[in-house]
Amino acid sequence: MTLIICFAFLICWLPATVFHILDVYQINVLDVRYYIELQRLYPLNSACNPLIFLFFSRDILPCGSPKTSDTTRGYESVDTTNTTT
Repeated sequence: MTLIICFAFLICWLPATVFHILDVYQINVLDVRYYIELQRLYPLNSACNPLIFLFFSRDILPCGSPKTSDTTRGYESVDTTNTTT
């Protein structure tokens, strides 16, 4: 799961970050319009993370995992009648 979170982070942040670094060194690779479009990927990372956690959480979304039988706690009855003679 950690690898997928890191991969999603790289996909969302790396393109615009590389463009920004190239812009600092005045290397014009793309038009400014593309930079604006690349900035739309930033919030996508925040939207993807909960979905990734949901997909990998067995407690929230138990798809494909076998159901375990929950044992309920019961009380044993004990005969406590006292007889005196």
